[in-house]
Amino acid sequence: MKKIILLALASLSIYFTQAQENISGIINAYAAVQSIDYCTNTLQVSTVNGFAEGDALILIQMQGATINVSNTAAYGSVTGLGQAGRYERAVIAAINGLEITLDKALLNPYDTDGAVQIVSMPAYGSGALVTDILTARPWDGSTGGILALEASTISLQAPIDVSGKGFRGGSAALNYSGDCTFLSNYNDFAYDEASIRGAHKGEGISAIATGRE
Repeated sequence: MKKIILLALASLSIYFTQAQENISGIINAYAAVQSIDYCTNTLQVSTVNGFAEGDALILIQMQGATINVSNTAAYGSVTGLGQAGRYERAVIAAINGLEITLDKALLNPYDTDGAVQIVSMPAYGSGALVTDILTARPWDGSTGGILALEASTISLQAPIDVSGKGFRGGSAALNYSGDCTFLSNYNDFAYDEASIRGAHKGEGISAIATGRE
């Protein structure tokens, strides 16, 4: 009896795996949101490539927080969240040129100066089988950095890896030509952008501070 049960379970597992849709690589489409009309539920976007009527999407504001930019140990601390991090799921009702109309009114306010984007969210009702590395498009300051999908089940034959796809880190400065001696104390928390004593800082829910490094 145990052998029969195990055989039945194995057969069910094979059937279930075959019914799943194979996915890998980048499965999402991305577009920057340039303006929002809350009265008509419409978004003006940078591109509609990869989006279609009836598709679900994620609307998300990536940045918009404010930070302390003083030359103190408080540099980088968040002073206001703004609308950064707000997001919601929506469904596309219509596409007209670069205008996308959503099926329902938005739940949250957004500030398009804070890098608002839409990310397509493919659905896999019979389940998804990750056959090779599943990842996101790298964040470029306007779009990317998000992996979104809907699935009844997700089976892994390969990893889901979005390492290095999010907010961009700081970068080294190789143009130093000053006198680096023990008599020089370069211990400020921030320098003017033109200074040879600093390097570009990374970003987060706040955009990179202009003129500070």
